[in-house]
Amino acid sequence: MFLCRRLLFQFGAFQQFTPALRRPHVPVTRIRARASQSMASLSPESLLQRLAEYESNSSERPHKMRISYLQTYQHLRAFHRPVLATLPLSSYFSLLKHASRLELVGPVSWIIEDILELLPEPERPPAMLKIMLSATLHILPRGTLLPMLQCLHNSPTRELDKLTPESITALARIVATPTPSPTDSPLLDLLFPLLLRRLEALPQPQGADVLTYIPPDIIRASFPFVDKLLKLSQQERALKVFQVLVDSGNIPPEAVQTIQGLDDFASIIRSSLVRASTHWHWRPWQRRFCHPSFEIHATPANLSSPWP
Repeated sequence: MFLCRRLLFQFGAFQQFTPALRRPHVPVTRIRARASQSMASLSPESLLQRLAEYESNSSERPHKMRISYLQTYQHLRAFHRPVLATLPLSSYFSLLKHASRLELVGPVSWIIEDILELLPEPERPPAMLKIMLSATLHILPRGTLLPMLQCLHNSPTRELDKLTPESITALARIVATPTPSPTDSPLLDLLFPLLLRRLEALPQPQGADVLTYIPPDIIRASFPFVDKLLKLSQQERALKVFQVLVDSGNIPPEAVQTIQGLDDFASIIRSSLVRASTHWHWRPWQRRFCHPSFEIHATPANLSSPWP
């Protein structure tokens, strides 16, 4: 039974790390086999010592060292997970840095899960905030983001309110992903008030600045965020964000017009988003918003009329 479990672990580890190992100068099977044979005979204490050695020598042979470092952590996690509770937070951040550089979503998620479950509770919210403010954020899946945001939300020090506009922008992009997820609704519950507050606080261009104004990234991210709210039938929230965008001029007045054949709330909002995306030359958003608004409701009459 133990042998079967070990074989399954090794096969899963190979699949997980294969994308990162497909490089001409890194022989996949040799590194994988050497790591497996050596780790199988080591005690948990020896493996922890190996982690410490990798951490102190991670600047040598960067790619090889990162893979071996993460393989050691993965082995400990699979067979001796309780001992990971003895790792200091700095070790978790070192692991996270290397996994993020290789864009290994699985290991990144496992490391965050271990921080949330194994570390002392007072250390968790500051750790989650630090990760949210780092470059790791863009590769995190929604299933990992939800417990992180919940940890910040439940913190007595209100760590959630310390997120920067850049972090909120990145979160809005991730949550607005078109593919549905069971985590979408709870993520929107946490993120909506943060995004709305930031949008309301944005300064509006004045005078000559209006002529050269380009919307900041948080505005661009809010367009698909509105679309996501509509897809989940959260019309009231969608309208609030939409109204802020209109009031601030990020959706131009001429974009808010009715089109023959579009009479439901979601289609009217999306048609305005399409026009505003055209105004700002955001072609990916044009295609995204056009699909539900115009392909479903299109008629020869309204398709033959150009947008103003």
